[in-house]
Amino acid sequence: FGFDVARGRWIALIDSDDAYVPQRLARLLQLAEVNAADMVSDNLLMQPVGGTPYLLIPPELLSRPQHLTAAEFVLRNIGDPKHPRLSYGFMQPMIRREFLLRNGIRHDERNRFGEDFMLYMTCLRAGARWWITPEVLYHYATRPGSLTEVQSSGDLLRIAQLEAGYLRDPAVMQDTALWSALRQHKAKIDRAYYYRAFTDAIKLRRFGRAVRLLTDSRWSSCYIAQETLRQTPIIVRKTLRGGYFAGTRRAT
Repeated sequence: FGFDVARGRWIALIDSDDAYVPQRLARLLQLAEVNAADMVSDNLLMQPVGGTPYLLIPPELLSRPQHLTAAEFVLRNIGDPKHPRLSYGFMQPMIRREFLLRNGIRHDERNRFGEDFMLYMTCLRAGARWWITPEVLYHYATRPGSLTEVQSSGDLLRIAQLEAGYLRDPAVMQDTALWSALRQHKAKIDRAYYYRAFTDAIKLRRFGRAVRLLTDSRWSSCYIAQETLRQTPIIVRKTLRGGYFAGTRRAT
């Protein structure tokens, strides 16, 4: 709705519990004009409720303003042992409105998880020039149970389907770096999807669906096993707090 009623040259995004540093928009506009960018964003100060604030992008990964390619954007959403909390999908860029109108780009309103990642990837695949600065101009509040942390199997499946389409795109196949990054990210999303769908089926006593998910693809059972091992400590803690099946009889 905001995209439809906006009349300015730029679309600026902000969540209701977040905050801009004064002059943020002016600083990003200057970055955009100098680099003829379609998207511009800054570093984020992540502020967990009751926790210690930290930078989304550590200084060693972003020391000066730089052009962000599609391949690097995807890679920076996978995470690694050194930067487990890094996810460029959290960034809140300013986007040139004319670019969105010309390419007919909107959020996928079916998704309540990963919709920003999908929007940014759509922009990049449409040829958007994205520049980022290490300046920390956006304060991002995080809290347990927020939409950012809630992943439904439907949300994850739509992200996987988007990336599957990109992987079949001849232009993407010619971009070795982007194709490789998308394969890695899709494997991460597939693991999360199959695990979420499988555990939802178990919780709802839909055991036939659980069995079908195990054989849905050549990798599905492996993905479920891998993610189960990773989630085991969380499952144990939930069980000790009152039972893994408590309060789970609802559709997702």
